[in-house]
Amino acid sequence: ECPLTFELMVDPVINENGNTFERAAIEKWYSMHDTDPLSTGKVTAKTLLPNRALRDAIAKFCKKHSIQPPGIPPPSDSSRSSSSSSSRIIDSTHTPGHPRRSKQERRPPRRW
Repeated sequence: ECPLTFELMVDPVINENGNTFERAAIEKWYSMHDTDPLSTGKVTAKTLLPNRALRDAIAKFCKKHSIQPPGIPPPSDSSRSSSSSSSRIIDSTHTPGHPRRSKQERRPPRRW
């Protein structure tokens, strides 16, 4: 999940610090800030690289678990308008490093 939208990523990209975000979410963040949303450090370059390995892993995960891939509306739900994940980005008053929900609240613990 994207650390900005808390949703499964459609177009994951890597920033200069090696963190992965949803492209639309980090582009919106960078349009309002000159800092990395996770480290809060100043960003020297806003270059984003596609994270193809993660994108492929998400697609494989969705197929394995019969989950509708992100960014593609389910066929039976065509009457509802889809909202992009970029509209759900945390607001600029949110303090980076202090997520609205803790990791424990977002997902159950993994049992390997």
